[in-house]
Order: sequence, then structure tokens, then C-alpha cells
Amino acid sequence: MHWAHRISWIIVVVVIVLPANVFAQVPENVRTVIAQLSSQEQQKVRQGYLALAALDTSAAEACLPTANRVLARGLPVPLAITAIRALGDVGHVTSSRSIRAYLMHRHVEVRREAVNALGKTGGPDARAGLRRALSDADASVRGFAASGLGQVGAKEHVGALFSALDQGVQEAAASIGMLCSPAECEGLVARADRMGLEVVSPGLREILLRPTTEVTENIQLSIIERISQGNPRKAQPLLKDVQSRRGRTGSRRVNQAIDLAVRATRPAPEENR
Repeated sequence: MHWAHRISWIIVVVVIVLPANVFAQVPENVRTVIAQLSSQEQQKVRQGYLALAALDTSAAEACLPTANRVLARGLPVPLAITAIRALGDVGHVTSSRSIRAYLMHRHVEVRREAVNALGKTGGPDARAGLRRALSDADASVRGFAASGLGQVGAKEHVGALFSALDQGVQEAAASIGMLCSPAECEGLVARADRMGLEVVSPGLREILLRPTTEVTENIQLSIIERISQGNPRKAQPLLKDVQSRRGRTGSRRVNQAIDLAVRATRPAPEENR
């Protein structure tokens, strides 16, 4: 068994009671971080979290039971921010539950760090926490939560993202585009007329970049036609960006439609003067 897995249950015990022959098998950098995280001194705990974020994957995973437990016990604001940020950098799903609890913190900077971290750790706790954070009192937290739901692939919360978009959380558009079913994608396209292309274009971009195994070719062609005919000047940057990022991959028909739309929406020479 790999040492990182073998030690994962051991490190829940206070370091000093481990038999010397067992603890000696643990890499020194892991022993150091666990000792720092287990310290009663805040400065040493802070150093432990900072060191955790710099460890390689196996070493970091061996430290996570201790790191998650220390965060779950409750930490003062500056130390909580350091801990949440470090756990987000490690990005392991087992940290999501401890981080999620901080979405209820009274300090907005802590909640902001928590939603950012949950977008990296993922899993059911992260998805549920980010869904709840769409209703946070702070606009930046709501925006980060909307982005995070896209990052963790929370397709079950597309309806909540639409509600957030309708209430002014513009970051929801991109996540909707990443996650929407064909019918839901149509709902985003329909909002272009009401909300403006500049609001929904991040979501339309994501739809146009998805493979046709997830969204149909017809939906992508419909988007290209609709935005290029609706407001060519605003559509041009979006279409050029999609053209560049798609390259020659994906549907040939969609690629050809994008090429034609880019040419059709190109400003006339006199408009560039």
C-alpha cells in the first residue's frame, strides 16, 4: 500500500503518541507539516498550511485529514483565510465539507475565500455549498459561487444559475453555457434579446466551444446565425474568439459557419477610420 494512503488514518492521532518505527516511515516534509498543523501556536499552524500548499500531491493528501480537522474546529479570520486558500490550492474533494461550513461566516472575505476554494475541491458538499452561496448578501460571493458551479460541473443547478442570471449575477452566464442541456441552452440564447449580447455572450461562447456530443450542431448553428444577424459589431469579437479557440476541431459545419459569420460581421473599411 502506498505510504500516503497507509498514513491517512494514522495522522488523526496526536503525533507524539505514534510509535517511533511507524512515524519514521513517514517522509520528513509530511511529518513537519502535520506537526505544524497540530501546534497550539497560530504562527506554526499558519506555516503548516502554507507548506501544505507547496507539497506534491501524495504528500499533501497524507496531511489532509489533519488540515481538514483543524479547519473544522474553527480558526480566527486571518488563519482561516490562509487555511481555506491552501486547501483550495490542494483541491481535494475531502476538504469540501470543512470549507463549506465557512460559507456562513460573518466576514465576507472568509466567505469569498470559501466559494473560491469550493470551486477547486468539488464534490457534493461543494456543489451544495455553492448553490446556497448564490443567495449570499455580497455580490462578489454570489458571482464566485456562480462561476464555481460551472467549474465543479453542477448540472443539477442550472435552474438556480438561470435565476441568478435573471437577478443580475452575470457570472452565471458562462456556467450555464458550460452545463446546459440542449433545451436549457436554448433558454440562454433566448435571453440575448432581453438582456443584451454582452451579458449572455460568455455563456454562448461556452456553448460554441462544447463538443456536439453535448450540444447539438443545430443549436450551435442557430447561435451563430442569431448573434451575427442581430448585432454584427458586438458579435464580431465573440465570433473571432470562438474561431481562434476552436481551431479546426469539432464539427466541420459549425467551423464553416463561424468562418462565414466572422467575414460577414467584419467592419467595413470606413467604420475603422
